[in-house]
Amino acid sequence: MSGGIFVSYRKMHDGERRVHAQTIEAIVERLQHHFGEEKVLVDVELEPGVHYPSRLRDWLRGCEVVLVVIHREWLDDLRARRGEKWDWARWEVETALAMGLHLVPVLLDNARLPGKEQLLAEDFPGLAELGTRQYWRIGFGSWKKELAELLRALEVRVATKPLPAAERPEPVRRKHFRAEMGAAVATGLAAPWVLAHSPAGQGQPEEFLVALSIAMTVVLVVWLVVVAACYALRRLYDRYDVLFAEAGPNSKITNGLLVAGIGLLLLLLGAVLSYRAVVAVMLVVAAYAFARGHRWVEERRRELWPYPHLEPRSEPVRGVLAHAGRFVAERDLLTRAERDQVEFVLGQVEWARRRMDDFARLGRWAWLRQAGSLLPAAYVLVLAAVAGSAVLAIAEGAVPSYGAFLAGSVVVALLCCSVTFELAFRLQRWQRRTVVADLPAHVDRVRARLAEISVPPTRQEHAG
Repeated sequence: MSGGIFVSYRKMHDGERRVHAQTIEAIVERLQHHFGEEKVLVDVELEPGVHYPSRLRDWLRGCEVVLVVIHREWLDDLRARRGEKWDWARWEVETALAMGLHLVPVLLDNARLPGKEQLLAEDFPGLAELGTRQYWRIGFGSWKKELAELLRALEVRVATKPLPAAERPEPVRRKHFRAEMGAAVATGLAAPWVLAHSPAGQGQPEEFLVALSIAMTVVLVVWLVVVAACYALRRLYDRYDVLFAEAGPNSKITNGLLVAGIGLLLLLLGAVLSYRAVVAVMLVVAAYAFARGHRWVEERRRELWPYPHLEPRSEPVRGVLAHAGRFVAERDLLTRAERDQVEFVLGQVEWARRRMDDFARLGRWAWLRQAGSLLPAAYVLVLAAVAGSAVLAIAEGAVPSYGAFLAGSVVVALLCCSVTFELAFRLQRWQRRTVVADLPAHVDRVRARLAEISVPPTRQEHAG
């Protein structure tokens, strides 16, 4: 055994079980459940043919705590076995004291711990130091409560498998934000000129540029409509976000909606596009799904229970907290390791909540600087393409015929850009504030359930 608890006890006398035998078995069972069977050793687990003294000595040498269970007749049993060559219960205690191990006498109900002088007077010099050790009493009427307090006290002595290191990176601004935006503007301004001098625009470059400007404006309008719809339906989206988090990652609801969404997309595309266009769109969707799926798998590998890596976003945070809620709801009694894992998850959720609260307080420019995607740069690229197309079209002589279209497209593009960014900023701020406000109540419910089915980790002093 590598560390753990050795339990020394006596259940039999003259071939008959003592009345306290069931209590000892219940204590051992509770210790094994809390710390793990491999961490709690009793002599009944010896294999046939094993050399008894050698194995007991090995166990004692490797343990961290020795519990000596003392019942009311414990001293009487010592006297009765005084003439026996091998009194194993006495040998275990004497060996543990000689090794200098941390030994805790556990008194059952109204049992009394003999003092050092009494043990010396009874001619038990090897047990004399036992009378100087601080004891722990477990009454028959309150044994569950007092045993739980003993478990908590033993945790500081008994090693456990360490939890993974929590990954809590500090927020950083995009290092190359200005360079990305500058590259997006340069690309957007240069792309119309390149396209106008390509085979597609050599026939009528001014009309091609006008069409390109309007097409890019339509793209910006579509983005605005999508963001505006998300903002208008934000409360409905938030309710479904909570529903999916509570349903779990393998929910049939999630899978069903995914299949239904793909089917609806195919129907819509088939009604408005040709067969080749539908195939092209589906290939793009498949490529995106593959890329996102690969990222999802990589994230799941890192975000295994108890989630050392947790993104401070609404979906993962709510999903992880819901997982912790299901974990404690499905169990009647947690082990020490399970309790520590749930505490670790709740700590991660609390950290993510504080980080989301910090993000919700950011201003617009700071929010853009900390954006985790290239969407702002892509948006600026399209806006620059609209402006570049309009300028080149004017240079090609399109002012008399298409001046109004060009001016309108630039004005609409600028309005779409400002309104879209403003709505996106307000949407993410609202989402984060909503999650930050909702999380404490859910965390409290999980903690309340955790307190019901586990021994709290906080050590409390017990006066014996």
